[in-house]
Amino acid sequence: MYGLLKYVGEIAIKTYTDNYLIVCISSVFGLAGASGKGKNSAYMIIRLAKERKKPKVVDDIYMSPTYTEDAAEIIWKLLLEERPSGI
Repeated sequence: MYGLLKYVGEIAIKTYTDNYLIVCISSVFGLAGASGKGKNSAYMIIRLAKERKKPKVVDDIYMSPTYTEDAAEIIWKLLLEERPSGI
């Protein structure tokens, strides 16, 4: 369902505007944490490791973490370059 809704959103954007830039990122982490989820997984694991506690994590999903400041910087550069519309 999540993937379907993302796809429908992309189709809607492409349908209603000619000037768009869709940037896909995942596993976002940063100093502020995940306000919607109440925690930041990357920093939680680091904290638990420092406390010598074994974290309980999902181990059947593979993702590439994206640091919020890196994402913001790259997205800003893409906008300033005035690239053609696309994903």
